[in-house]
Amino acid sequence: MQVAGNDASLLKDLGLGTYEINAYLALLSQGTAAANDICARSGVPSSKIYAAMERLQDCGLVQIQRTRPKLFLATPLHEAMDRILEFKRSEQHRFEAALPELEKRLQQVMGESRSRAAFASVELGEENHIKRHVVHLARSERTTASLLSPTCVEIIQRMKLRQRFDIRKIIDRHDEARTIHHRYLFGLPAGAEVALLPFLQQPAAPVPGREARVIRSRLTPFHVVDDEVIILGIDHPLARGMRVASLLIRDRTFARDLLEGFDAVWEKAVPVADLLAGRSLEAPAGKGQDLAADRGTDQDAAPA
Repeated sequence: MQVAGNDASLLKDLGLGTYEINAYLALLSQGTAAANDICARSGVPSSKIYAAMERLQDCGLVQIQRTRPKLFLATPLHEAMDRILEFKRSEQHRFEAALPELEKRLQQVMGESRSRAAFASVELGEENHIKRHVVHLARSERTTASLLSPTCVEIIQRMKLRQRFDIRKIIDRHDEARTIHHRYLFGLPAGAEVALLPFLQQPAAPVPGREARVIRSRLTPFHVVDDEVIILGIDHPLARGMRVASLLIRDRTFARDLLEGFDAVWEKAVPVADLLAGRSLEAPAGKGQDLAADRGTDQDAAPA
């Protein structure tokens, strides 16, 4: 007996192969049958029928009478559905229990390869920048360092209002069961803090594991995730507030280099609480310099 396309798709979702599906439908139309009868109606080879029926029994679809010859009975449908649900749940539990060992073994296979080879990918537009690259902050296992510009804040707000995609809530959900250290450094040109204040006031209460500082400087934004993944925002050269592309790089050496510069500026920045309290961002001599200058170069912006 051949199976209809829709039925085959549903039964394949249970993990059944073609022989098992055809054998089951043939038995279902007969009720009780021996192996040779099922083979005749289903087209399943006699060499495959017993393995197929054992698998169907494991799934709760078939009962086996172990006589000579064996007889097979299709389980009543209401009972079969309950058995299938129970079987799939047990499979899920076994899979979840095996994941830690799988991760351990794959980590051994991977070895140190992640630190040897760099990898880069490009995404166009601010939506892809957030959904495909910045979302890596919500996959962090240890630490993140983010240097944010006013354009970054505008994009986050636009994504939240227009597309109901709130990257901050996604990061929050990820962090609920973990201890992740996030550092957010806002580089603000003069006057930009007015637009930034509403953004910084949410949430009003401090979040454990997160720090935010502000510095009076125009810096090129980037993120570093777990000392390996770098995300660089590429803004429109003429139009303010537009992010045209995003570059994601996996390179531990580059990540360390960026973190050194980030740390230097971080030490000179002031806590966001000072800005919210109305204190001036004007820094003493030497403060508020750009990232490149802090690292002893004559460039005008942070590495990009």
